[in-house]
Amino acid sequence: MSNWYGTARSNYVRVKDTEAFRAWVGTLPDVDLAEKEGAFALFVGRDSESGAWPSVRSGPEEREEDIDIDAEIAKHLAPGEVFIYCECGAEKLRYLTGWATAVNEVGDTLHISIDDIYALVKQHWNLTPPIAAY
Repeated sequence: MSNWYGTARSNYVRVKDTEAFRAWVGTLPDVDLAEKEGAFALFVGRDSESGAWPSVRSGPEEREEDIDIDAEIAKHLAPGEVFIYCECGAEKLRYLTGWATAVNEVGDTLHISIDDIYALVKQHWNLTPPIAAY
């Protein structure tokens, strides 16, 4: 059995409170922060075991708590900003995965996956191609 290995990053966005944002990012395991011209991007750290966006963090008394990146990032975004975070990876050549989510400052989201292509082929050409996996 193979392991899935990925890579993940976001676009650069402006935030309401730089210090509060930095403190929040500090609670995200294996996430690195980059700053460019007053805007910030997040990257899953080089020390991450899988390269995926974290879904849990250590809470009080070392108990794990779920991370809702969409809801949490929305609170930090400056008006008019859209945070787009992406992840892609593979389990050797068996499965290739990729997706992107966009979040605005009120918490509305849009989501796409590379697997959406199958539904588009069905919708536009009424064909059902085999899935790219083995």
